[in-house]
Amino acid sequence: MKSWIAALLLALPLAAWAHGPTPQKAEETVEINAAPAAVWAKIKDFGAIASWQPAVEKVAAEGGNGNGAKRTLTFKSGGVLEEELDDYSDAEMRYAYRMGRDMDIKALPVSSLNGRLEVTAGKDGKTVVTWKARFYRAFTGNEPPAGQDDATAVEGVKAYFRQGLDNLKQLVESGK
Repeated sequence: MKSWIAALLLALPLAAWAHGPTPQKAEETVEINAAPAAVWAKIKDFGAIASWQPAVEKVAAEGGNGNGAKRTLTFKSGGVLEEELDDYSDAEMRYAYRMGRDMDIKALPVSSLNGRLEVTAGKDGKTVVTWKARFYRAFTGNEPPAGQDDATAVEGVKAYFRQGLDNLKQLVESGK
């Protein structure tokens, strides 16, 4: 029994050292002075994110809004990301997607990401758009270099979401 306890105590530091990255989360919302249908009309096309997300320069998309549809985002920063649509509901005004395996940290400082975008009715005829994600930092080892750590990943995803939602608000409320 003593040898089993000794072995366990010796293994604990190794287990702690080898845990790797932990999942991170980000969520951003915006309230838009417009009806939900008008807001959803602007963002419902999975392949048209460049029309409202200013960080994205261009998109190559295939599959429309069907599960398994794909889009390749080319960022103004030079990064490229591939994303796949996992779940889409026009009636519920939401979709969920995930980024492909070949992550480009020039686009977002993450190694994987599962995201969800949804439109809901708010108060006084306004609309709430929520964009959230679960992801891992860019560096998947134990001691990430600067710029590939958890804080950088959270900051980068939140900034990307915020930029898109703020621009969406401006476009919808100005009638563009």
